[in-house]
Amino acid sequence: MTYGENPVKQVTDMGFTDNAALESGYDAVKSFLKSFKKPDHAVSVNMRVATGSPDQAELADKFKSMLKQLEHGDDEIGLQRSYGLNLTSPFTVLADKATGPWPTAGATGNRNYILNAERCEGGVTLYLMSEASGNASIGVGAGKDYWPGFFDANNPARSVDVGNDRTLTPNFRLRVDLTATAGASQRAGVVFNVPDEDIDGFVDDLFEGKLNPLQVLKKAVDHETYEARRFTLDITTGGTADLRAGVNLTEDGSNPFSAVVRGGFATNILVNLMTYTDYSLTQKNDKTELREGGKNRPRFINNLTGGGQLRGQLGATHTDPTNTPASAAGPTPATQTAANNLGVAANMSVEARTVKRVKFRYNVAKPMTAEALSKLSKSLGDVFKDSTTKARLAELADPLNARYTGKSPAEAIQAQLDGLNELFAGVPSQNDNQYKALRGLKRATVEQQASVNKHSVLDNARFETSKTDLSGLTKESILTRIMASVREASAPGNAARVAEFMRQDPKLSALLKEMENSQGTLARVRLEPKDELIDLIDEGSRNGTMTQHDLSSHLEDRNKMRIKRLVVFHTATQAENFTSPLPLVSYNSGASLSVTKTLGRINFIYGEDQDKPIGYTFDGEMSRPSESLYKAADQLQKEGFELKS
Repeated sequence: MTYGENPVKQVTDMGFTDNAALESGYDAVKSFLKSFKKPDHAVSVNMRVATGSPDQAELADKFKSMLKQLEHGDDEIGLQRSYGLNLTSPFTVLADKATGPWPTAGATGNRNYILNAERCEGGVTLYLMSEASGNASIGVGAGKDYWPGFFDANNPARSVDVGNDRTLTPNFRLRVDLTATAGASQRAGVVFNVPDEDIDGFVDDLFEGKLNPLQVLKKAVDHETYEARRFTLDITTGGTADLRAGVNLTEDGSNPFSAVVRGGFATNILVNLMTYTDYSLTQKNDKTELREGGKNRPRFINNLTGGGQLRGQLGATHTDPTNTPASAAGPTPATQTAANNLGVAANMSVEARTVKRVKFRYNVAKPMTAEALSKLSKSLGDVFKDSTTKARLAELADPLNARYTGKSPAEAIQAQLDGLNELFAGVPSQNDNQYKALRGLKRATVEQQASVNKHSVLDNARFETSKTDLSGLTKESILTRIMASVREASAPGNAARVAEFMRQDPKLSALLKEMENSQGTLARVRLEPKDELIDLIDEGSRNGTMTQHDLSSHLEDRNKMRIKRLVVFHTATQAENFTSPLPLVSYNSGASLSVTKTLGRINFIYGEDQDKPIGYTFDGEMSRPSESLYKAADQLQKEGFELKS
């Protein structure tokens, strides 16, 4: 075995540096190999239902097609397999507290396996992860019976004798609850790229299940380890109206113990009073590192759920023995009641949730190459066309120039780059094209210096705000809703100029008109650092004064950010879930497939003015050529706007 064939060398090259990360990634790959190999596995069954595939062979072909049809960077396919245990407390009434308060508690622990796929340059990026998650809840409730007395005070008992000293009693009950739920999860796994030309073979390997996880990973490229954690806190309140009938299991008047079985229909409404989320993510290998974090203050009244249930209940009551009749003056005998519920439910939810996150990636700086330097020199010559500059650029590009005598190729590249900086030092830009070329020179110089010093350099950074309440919006309200997010997140001057740009642009107007009839479920506004912030980050990274906390704080300062992208998505989900109908301790199992498509994505282009866009690109399902878009594009080009698609 050579050094390169050593498994330890291979997994460390993939970014694994500790046993925990390696075990999580290995476990996730192994789980999905088993899921795809077995036709009766929950993941395979769920995917066949979602795709209409009669067998595994056709499912494999459709999965290949789905991966190849990931067109935009924001498109995504997600698979999840989960199982776990639920613990719930029985419904308990405290002694002499018939109307409440009633305490409740519960806990859930789950093991999840997740496969996500998204588009990358020249292929697809796959995320295979395992996750441990759990939540715990405590609550309090109160309620009161209103029927028969509510409808007929003169005849409060409408019980029906069913024989054997048993009676059937109708009941109408109102109930309110307040619950606090805390949840946490820890996720780890591996991320890698599969080139487009290798997708078919890679999917075949997954479905055949003949390779072990390490062999599967070796068929991919650009591996990174993935670790994430999440904490959530929700406070909810709800109300329930319950119409039911009960039959006593014990004889009438049974004392001190009595039992009853009930069946009925209930409607409920649930309001999320407050939600708080905090999360962090790290994705890295020996050449690059990505960090992401949630920046979300507590949000209020952002979810409304209504539903109905058919359910049964088994209840029991114990009355403390006493010689004092219940009708006598003085304290009544103490009672304790417990009940367990079984049933089925259907719910509908309306959500208005805003999520914010900060994301940035550092890469190991790459040294300047002769090819990149030639391209940089040409870009400068294309926009600075005076004869003096042209002559100086030609002189610097001449390999026989005396300044390169006796220098190695790397030293000659550094000397030419130094010459370019000397030539353009203090030269002001006269237009946006010159500004872009000078920025390219500055960024190339920063990366070259970082490479010499063996430092990392910022590759990209962004601040994103996502909103979920898009259903049923008209063209104007889509624009109003998205721009409200923009104004909240971005600098006022930048937001105002982008809003005006969108309103006046004919093609954007046509695009928004198409969105009027779309099925958008999520809108996202992405901000990126202005050029002066990029320079500040570069300087701080170079001298070691820029901490992760400092960087996050800068990215949250909207005056230092500009609007880069507006995106509207639609997500379709096929889920199959099962929870065993057992009291106190139950088992849950599920599998889901979700597909997220980009309906519309607008990328803004900036020049020297960091607040005012000079153009944009757009793509997504809504940007498919149509008659209205063709007309708008023609009008836009006549008005001189820069347009790329």
